[in-house]
Amino acid sequence: MKIILIRHGETDYTIERRYCGGAIDAPLNSQGIKQAQRLRRLLSQHKVDVIYASPMTRTLQTADIALGKRRIKLIKDSLLRESHLGKWEGHTLAEIKKKFPKDVRKWYRDPIKCGATDGETPIMLHKRVTRFLRKLSRSNHNGRVIAIVTHSGPFRIIVGEMNGNGLNDFWKLEPKTCEYRLITSNNQIPKTK
Repeated sequence: MKIILIRHGETDYTIERRYCGGAIDAPLNSQGIKQAQRLRRLLSQHKVDVIYASPMTRTLQTADIALGKRRIKLIKDSLLRESHLGKWEGHTLAEIKKKFPKDVRKWYRDPIKCGATDGETPIMLHKRVTRFLRKLSRSNHNGRVIAIVTHSGPFRIIVGEMNGNGLNDFWKLEPKTCEYRLITSNNQIPKTK
């Protein structure tokens, strides 16, 4: 199985560096639409058999623009949603530091076990996204090309799982908007706990 892993295009939240997790359904902005159109040209040489996408507007728009003309089956999967960022949703880091200084300090000390105020931690996100990977590995996709259109957090988890590093590189990866990676798995999606 081959995987084309895609992060959605730009939104106003990403350009303003506002935390936009699983609770805010932001659409692509004009630059995000252009990025998805550029991605369509880049992916035109790749066969795609099925698309899995987060049910959020920004991922569905990216999938539709980049791959929609091909009439490929699209499966919405909420396991691919961005991390729920709780009370940090919609705020910049500067605003979050003022409103939730204790939580930010805890997050800086242990950014894997601690997360946004009343939100998911990277460990919680990891459990959710690896449930998707287990489900994908049980699907009959031998020899097929799977596109996965998701968000920065799940993108990081999937890359970490596929390269055997789990959460170790979670904060080292910073996928750009509309970034994609080709992953060949030989149908060997890593076993996850």
